[in-house]
Amino acid sequence: MENLWGVDPFGPNDSSSFQFGVRSSGDAIVKKCGFRLLCKPLEDDSETLYQDNQLLNPALLYEIGHDNKETTTEEESSAHLSLQRWRTHEDNNMTSSEEDRESEIEEDDATRGGSHPADIMADFSVEKYRYSGIHTSYKNIIPGGDMPEEFVSVEGGTISFMVSEDFYDKFLGLVLCVVFNVENGEKEIFFNIVPHINGQRRNVLSGTLGSFDSGHIWIQYLKPNVLWGMLEGAVDFLEFDEDYLRFSLTLIVSGGTMEKLGYVLRCKQLDNELKAVLEDNQLVDPASLWELEFREFLRKFLPRRMEELEAYERSIRKRQVK
Repeated sequence: MENLWGVDPFGPNDSSSFQFGVRSSGDAIVKKCGFRLLCKPLEDDSETLYQDNQLLNPALLYEIGHDNKETTTEEESSAHLSLQRWRTHEDNNMTSSEEDRESEIEEDDATRGGSHPADIMADFSVEKYRYSGIHTSYKNIIPGGDMPEEFVSVEGGTISFMVSEDFYDKFLGLVLCVVFNVENGEKEIFFNIVPHINGQRRNVLSGTLGSFDSGHIWIQYLKPNVLWGMLEGAVDFLEFDEDYLRFSLTLIVSGGTMEKLGYVLRCKQLDNELKAVLEDNQLVDPASLWELEFREFLRKFLPRRMEELEAYERSIRKRQVK
């Protein structure tokens, strides 16, 4: 437990809520996910406590007993060796592309300034925890103004488009643009982002933008796997057995009034054949597609992200000179 949560979480009632997140690596497709709790043999009183107070599902518990210490030591050594092999495998498969270096910055920032286990348990919300894992510089909030002309405006609070597997392979991210207004003094703005695939609810995100006493523009970059992938892995088209899937998300804002909602889709360079399929089948609005080189995309939509990337690269060059 200390390796997962690192703190003594127990309060005056000798019980606490535990949470941990599982995310896939890269473009892996997650089919199913489950877990069990390994524990020492429980006394009868403990088993009764768990059942009577409904603290957890008894089916999750797997009691392990050992006849002697040698068996325990041997199994622990085997588990440690397996973990070391897994870590080595992960290290050997790391790449150094531009977007991988961006992920390295995110991981480094999360280590230095991310949520602590106690903070997570104090606010037990999977939706808030999920949004907290998105890098802060993927969000930009600016005072007043109108929606930039680059964004495709939508009516109501729902964005929807069709995705083929070929297009999904080129689909890199979605940029939201929300114009909201605040009346009658300063108020805190809360939001819920509810994504669906073919009407099936996926990874809901929720959080707060802060407190405001006037209108602002909120720009947010979201990667497809964060919104629609199982455990934030790649979307499995075989799960639906359809050539085209409807990707959608509904945005709900409270504390203020959402006056406009728009979006653009970031994608890799599309070949002419795929563009023709998208246009002929009216899968997506062509005006929403942006085939920008990575740095150009950041400069246009996420300038703060670009500044951090350049600062990171400068620090790398300084260390190489030394």
